[in-house]
Amino acid sequence: MSTWDACPQRYARDSPLDDLFMMELKGKTGSYEVFIQRGAATTAAKLGMPDFAIATLPNFVQNATMITGLSYSTPLIADADTGFGGPAMVARTVQMYDRAGVAALHIEDQLQTKRCGHLLGKQFVSTEEFVARIRAATQARDAIPGNAIVVIARTDSAQVLGMDEAIRRLQVVASVGADVAFIEGVKTKELLEKTVKALHPTPVLVNVIS
Repeated sequence: MSTWDACPQRYARDSPLDDLFMMELKGKTGSYEVFIQRGAATTAAKLGMPDFAIATLPNFVQNATMITGLSYSTPLIADADTGFGGPAMVARTVQMYDRAGVAALHIEDQLQTKRCGHLLGKQFVSTEEFVARIRAATQARDAIPGNAIVVIARTDSAQVLGMDEAIRRLQVVASVGADVAFIEGVKTKELLEKTVKALHPTPVLVNVIS
């Protein structure tokens, strides 16, 4: 059984415990059923910079390795930004995250020169390029013995392109093997219900903005 399979099917509440030092300092490493590694916080913790595609794959993997070292039995959901390059690089990202003990990673549909998903001014790759990223990730997953790592396809497009387009993008990438669909920027309960219904039976992860 993978660490992801062992995780209770509940809400994962994020908290600003984004690196080993902060987790140990606050003495809360045993208080969570799941860890979440955020891209913005990883960039800030490692480089002291905002989330503008500055952090590299090694920065993310190093942070993930520190977090998973706290407790292998606690699943880590880790941000993988845009996959850090083309299909070959996306596959390498999946392999390196798996070796770091990551239970699940999410790959998004912004341009490689991305910015924090909460900000305005985001730009997006075509649906075809998004599909190529997720296909590369799922193929890399399937090549790993036990293929336990979970591939989450994330769209940040709702704020710019609208909810219908965001849902359509996730429906397409779910068809090429994404395990979970992640939509950024859901603002109401009604939109959340619409999203879950439209993407059924694919599990949905949301980042709610109030």
